Amino acid sequence: MLQVVETGLEPDDEYEILDAALTELLERAGVDVDEEEIIGLLLAYNRQLRIALGLPVEVPS
Repeated sequence: MLQVVETGLEPDDEYEILDAALTELLERAGVDVDEEEIIGLLLAYNRQLRIALGLPVEVPS
């Protein structure tokens, strides 16, 4: 059974935890995060994560 768990953390704190976890996973997997394609994917991921957490994102003008 799936259940929503309240952490009591603010969205900014949740973002930092999830971002740090992804960074650690990538480092342990040996991913070259300086590669242009990977940077693009990470930027898209970070934008979607911020949207999901209700945090502000840059909007193209």
